[in-house]
Amino acid sequence: MSQVLALREEVVPQAYREENWTKFLSACLIYDPPDTKLLEFAAYDDPVDTTGNLATSAADSTTNRSSNTSVLPIERIPDPARLRDDTLWYYRTAIDEIGKRFLEPLGRDIWKMFNTVTGPPLGGEKEGRWLSGEYHERVEDNKPRPYIFVEEITSRKDVEEAFRLIKASERYPTREGRPRRDRLVALQCAVFHDHHGWTYEQVASHFGWVDHTLVSKYLRDGRRLLEP
Repeated sequence: MSQVLALREEVVPQAYREENWTKFLSACLIYDPPDTKLLEFAAYDDPVDTTGNLATSAADSTTNRSSNTSVLPIERIPDPARLRDDTLWYYRTAIDEIGKRFLEPLGRDIWKMFNTVTGPPLGGEKEGRWLSGEYHERVEDNKPRPYIFVEEITSRKDVEEAFRLIKASERYPTREGRPRRDRLVALQCAVFHDHHGWTYEQVASHFGWVDHTLVSKYLRDGRRLLEP
């Protein structure tokens, strides 16, 4: 089981990990995937669109793959502000309870002890460790990142406007040139042609390519992937 879990952490993207992968990954350790169904195999347990909009299926013009076979840029995280407040409440309550039960009967004030440990050293900041100062430095280093939170009242237009604003304000570098060829499609082309004797026409027809010269390009990349 430890090997199966390690395999999941290594090869399964975060967006897919909510499902139970134990049986599937265990089988992968014993059996090879169906070499003529690699794209279908890779699409196993794709996230299900429960809203009708989250992962709309659309045929890719070059691979005939469903667009939801790629990992969508979606992360499910708890409300950061509430998580912070709940965490502070938990530790503050625990410290307070420890003080009341074990230290107050001895005449000790746990919060004075806490401030002594976390506050500036009595002889000056340079003469000892200042936990509160280090904490604030760590908070400052954790730069905020933009997230788009979708609620019931959020419209598609709101999301698109937020996306454009983030892209403009963060100044992310733009991708130039043609998109890279899908490595899995290239691998499948090589398997079809070299291992099963498919012709260029058969491979192109399978992927819905009008331009048969695409086969040679994908085939070249796929052969490189098959090299030991």
